Amino acid sequence: MHLFRLPVAVSTPVKSAVFGLIIILLAGCKIVVTVPEGGRVITEDGFVCSSGKVCVIEVGSDRFDSTFTAKPSEGYTFTRWARKDSALCSDTFLPCHLSTRAFSAFPALMDILASDKSFHLEPVFVNYDVSYWQQVQNEVEKGLFTSWSFLYAISPSVVNCDPGALTQGARLRALKALNNTRALHKLPPVEYDSFYDMQVQETSLVQQANGYLDHSPSPGDACYTTGAREGAGSSNLSGGAGAGARDPAGDIFRWTNDSNNIAALMEAGHRRWMLYPYLGYISYGQVGGYTALKVSKFGRPPRYTPSPRLEFVATPYRYYPHILFSREIRPAPWSLSIVPPEGVSDAFDYFPKARVKVIKTKTGASLPVKELHRDSRKFGLANFLSWKVDGWEYDTQYTVKVSNIRMPGGETRDIEYPVVVDRYHLINVDHPREAKDKRSGDTLSGRFDSTKDKDSYKTPHYRGRYRVTGKDNFSGMGFFILVYDRDKRLLRSSDKPFVLDFPPGAETVVISPCNEKGRCYQGRQTYSVTFSPQ
Repeated sequence: MHLFRLPVAVSTPVKSAVFGLIIILLAGCKIVVTVPEGGRVITEDGFVCSSGKVCVIEVGSDRFDSTFTAKPSEGYTFTRWARKDSALCSDTFLPCHLSTRAFSAFPALMDILASDKSFHLEPVFVNYDVSYWQQVQNEVEKGLFTSWSFLYAISPSVVNCDPGALTQGARLRALKALNNTRALHKLPPVEYDSFYDMQVQETSLVQQANGYLDHSPSPGDACYTTGAREGAGSSNLSGGAGAGARDPAGDIFRWTNDSNNIAALMEAGHRRWMLYPYLGYISYGQVGGYTALKVSKFGRPPRYTPSPRLEFVATPYRYYPHILFSREIRPAPWSLSIVPPEGVSDAFDYFPKARVKVIKTKTGASLPVKELHRDSRKFGLANFLSWKVDGWEYDTQYTVKVSNIRMPGGETRDIEYPVVVDRYHLINVDHPREAKDKRSGDTLSGRFDSTKDKDSYKTPHYRGRYRVTGKDNFSGMGFFILVYDRDKRLLRSSDKPFVLDFPPGAETVVISPCNEKGRCYQGRQTYSVTFSPQ
């Protein structure tokens, strides 16, 4: 069939954005296609609904047959069709085929076709490279790039004060992780400077040899060199007792998150260097889990400079991978720095009377903001405003409003930007089961091949209150049961029996030697989990 589009001069607000309205005139029930920023929706017969539009198709015929395809713009990823009331193709990521050709055999469907009922189709576009972040998070969690052979071209030795040398693969892994992180903030890429490789290796060695994280090592310290002193004073440092070998990408993400910055959490000095707009080069070193990333004193200007349109650097910002911004144990601070106009010092005090609001976009409710911190220390951009937010959640859109920002000309301005700390697209709750992992009625049973082995079971039929118990081959419960809802939110994680009210919708139960925080049982091989209605 042919679809005819009639543009009309009206607009309607949807989720705080303003969308143009296009109506396709047939007659009957309606397909409402809502396209957010980041792409368009097309069909094979010429229909196009562009970014920021709401397109309404009236369907009154049993001859309608069309396939809707979401096309992301450059820099965006289409991840799924949204779940909402009366949604079509929700939570699927394939093209959405809609047809009324079989309706004539079902009077109830013909009644719907003749009604004015609306059905919704809305793509979800995420403004970053989801595939990269899915892959790298999985690699970091599984420790796939922590082997001695991957890290070292020449093995280091603390006993001999030999710093060794990293492989090209280890150095480039750190570089790729940093440039993907900077891309989230529209910051220019940095380059790797191998001239300082020995310096950062000596820096890592002196930290490991003395069991400290010190930006000013002393001549009397074990394995001290002038290179170690110069590197320590110009590098982000990481490590500690029992750290072991580390994935270079994981180090980059920890420095950006900066929730482990025990000495000065609210200053977030490591993060500020990672996201410094004028950072041009890095060099990365590692010895036995103690690591250094040189971020200053390269003696030459960067090849790439930020766009003159870049006004600020905020964390988190827009869609933001949760691996870079934690809320458990030690929540990372939210932050904002202003990129100064040409000729203005980046230490200018923009925030003496600044106010911060974090608003849940869907409801308009403000979340509690506390511990407002301002400083102008020379960590990357000197001007810095940070704060904590109580009660924020992953996968929820917020609007950050920072008002009364003082500008160098004496005027004030406000800055507003969206934030979604994205866990949904990155967390994997679908782990494969091996031959001995099975379900029998209300009992799940299997074995773990290693501490990295996890087994997933779908439980769509559980509704209401259930007691969940488990045992292993030693009769105790040396493993964890993790229950996730359909939005991948963790409902319960426990290594003891528990009672849970299962909500409507498909849940996923993960049986694992480790919990979501990385605490693991060792040496337990079999499990049995039973669900009993209460």
